[in-house]
Amino acid sequence: MRHVSVECVVTGSGHNDRAPCRVALVDLHNRVSWSAIILVTPVLDPLTAITGLTTAQIQAKGRPFDVVRDELIGHLGLGMVLVGQKVTNDVGWMQLEAGTQYARTVNLAELFRVWNPHFEHYMYFTLRK
Repeated sequence: MRHVSVECVVTGSGHNDRAPCRVALVDLHNRVSWSAIILVTPVLDPLTAITGLTTAQIQAKGRPFDVVRDELIGHLGLGMVLVGQKVTNDVGWMQLEAGTQYARTVNLAELFRVWNPHFEHYMYFTLRK
């Protein structure tokens, strides 16, 4: 079981103009077991407060998406369970397939949601400190 986290940069002016720039796997002891920076061009905003990266760092240390994706897949396996908050988004960004590169996902946002009877919908909470 690993937590997978993918961070994205802004690549254009549209709402969905994003591209993954960093991916990491974290083990059950909260240790980063693997991480990589993905080369992205163009970068309109690196979202440094979220990604922890500047445009210069992405350009200097980033590697092509396909190379990083293949390396990530090498750290997974058919028995691997990927855990995260809305982890299906991270899996989608990295173009991974359940049953081929990993076993399944566990969405922590769904596990820890709380029903709000006043508004008649679920409330979701972040895991960030």
